[in-house]
Amino acid sequence: MIVNGRFVHSEPGGFRRYALEVSSRLPDVTVAAPPKRLARGAAGKVWEQTALLSEAKGDVLWSPVGSGPIRHKHHMVTIHDVASFRQDGAVGGRFAAAQRWLVPALVDAAQLVVVDSQAVADDLTERFKISSDRMSVVAPGISEVFREVGQMSRTDARVEFGPERLGTDRERPLIGGLVSSIPRKNSAAVLDALGTLVVSGEADAVVAGWDGPSRVFGRQRRPSSPLVADLGALTERDLALFYRCLDVFVWLPSYEGFGLPIVECAAVGTPVVCTPMPAAVEQVGQDVAMARDVEEAVSAVRRLLADRSAAVDMAERAAVAVADLTWDLT
Repeated sequence: MIVNGRFVHSEPGGFRRYALEVSSRLPDVTVAAPPKRLARGAAGKVWEQTALLSEAKGDVLWSPVGSGPIRHKHHMVTIHDVASFRQDGAVGGRFAAAQRWLVPALVDAAQLVVVDSQAVADDLTERFKISSDRMSVVAPGISEVFREVGQMSRTDARVEFGPERLGTDRERPLIGGLVSSIPRKNSAAVLDALGTLVVSGEADAVVAGWDGPSRVFGRQRRPSSPLVADLGALTERDLALFYRCLDVFVWLPSYEGFGLPIVECAAVGTPVVCTPMPAAVEQVGQDVAMARDVEEAVSAVRRLLADRSAAVDMAERAAVAVADLTWDLT
């Protein structure tokens, strides 16, 4: 089996983590990676349709990040989401145009299409009429570091992460979220919600996160707020500690194919306020607080801060719901 290794040179993020975690667990595979100069953009797609196609001839090929050679006869491709089809501006113009041509061709030609959630499967079926016997729902896993950190007390997590990085008054709750320049992440709404609670003196707030590549999402400006500290990109362990440090995590994207931050927060035992995305509901049921806008998000955070017992119960139920999500099972 050959694995399409374009992800080897990609930026940090959920798709790259998925590809690394799964490919490292597959037996008897070869990861075929292009030279770095040929890994991105149009050059990467040309490499897939030519050099990779030739190298994988006669073998099963798996493309883990939604792009690959169309003419390979034994091709398994993973489609993580259909953001470029659901809303204008979700990705940059050139990338959107490429995806709107490539994805239908891939799902039409592939022997098997793997998706992260039933929500994505339903979307693909509706848009491209792909039959269910050529599609398999396989949820991504949660790295063990999140469950390990979840065994720590919130106080110990804050000590290891570094109180000076959090900049928090220990007398107040600490709330936070992830921000990015990616439009569908709605990071400005997250900052508005957090900032409202900072101004009222109900909590301190901090965010983290990395920005998607400009060639994919365009040159969008990363939202910021003078009321909320931004820690930027974090290593995986620091990300787990960051989640565990928070009393409530706020995440308000307009669309996700899966929602890895939600299940990772569940694994560390942190209550979540998020938008009611089908993929999120699919993974954790009603064991997160749903909010459609900033006002509802602020109200949901207030309820969780006011009733800590209910918040802990909700977080514990969410942890049980995601207990089987491991990379080995994926």
